[in-house]
Amino acid sequence: MTFDGRAKAIRRVFVLADDLRAGIEIRARLHTGEVGLRDDDVGGIAVHTASVMAEARPGEVLVFRTVSRLVLGSAIWFVEQGAHALEGRSRA
Repeated sequence: MTFDGRAKAIRRVFVLADDLRAGIEIRARLHTGEVGLRDDDVGGIAVHTASVMAEARPGEVLVFRTVSRLVLGSAIWFVEQGAHALEGRSRA
């Protein structure tokens, strides 16, 4: 999924998780950056980076530090999970 705002993306993922909690627990990884459109799909370094993030556990939403910094003042709180090495990328 893509969103036109970082805080909107985070909030939407939690709404989806709450809506589905009765039957399905989702996991999500969020990153921000430019994407390229290819037919009905998206690609680019931001998509690749999100795809190789540490695996989220059921019910968990992981975001890059970049995302958490860009939503300062949005009343969204984060819990630090430490640094994770990404294959082919610097530490995030």
